[in-house]
Amino acid sequence: MSRESENHHISRIDQESKNQHGWYVRMRFRGQPISRFFSDQKHSGTEAALLAAKDWRDRTFRELGRPSTRRRVVKLGKPNQGIRRVDGPHGPVYEVTWAPAPGKVSRTTVSINRHGEDGAFLMALKIRRDKEREIYGAVL
Repeated sequence: MSRESENHHISRIDQESKNQHGWYVRMRFRGQPISRFFSDQKHSGTEAALLAAKDWRDRTFRELGRPSTRRRVVKLGKPNQGIRRVDGPHGPVYEVTWAPAPGKVSRTTVSINRHGEDGAFLMALKIRRDKEREIYGAVL
C-alpha cells in the first residue's frame, strides 16, 4: 500500500514561527468537520505522533460507522452514466466518458448511423463498463 493511502486524511504541519510540529487529522462526517492535532513533542517524536494520528483516525472512523477510505469505494450509478447521445460532425453518436485518473477525462464515440440506435448504445455501455473495470477492478 502506498504511503499516500496509508496516511489518508492526515497532513504534516511544520510551522517554525509557532514552534508547531506534528500531524493534523481532518475529515468530514455528515457535513461536520472533525479534526485533531498530534504534536511531535507531546508524543515523543514524529513517528510516534503519526502512529497516534492513524490510530485516532481509524478509531474515529469505526465509532462513526464510516467505511475506511483506505480501500476504494465505488458507488454504482445509473446503467448509462457516462454515456450521452450527441450530434457529431458525421451524424449522431453515443459519447462515452470516463476518468482514468483524478483530473483527467477520456472519451470516445460510437456511431449510431453505423451500428444502429440499439447496437450503438449497447457498444457504448460495454465500453463504459470495461473502462470502469480497468479503473476500479471487478465489482463484488
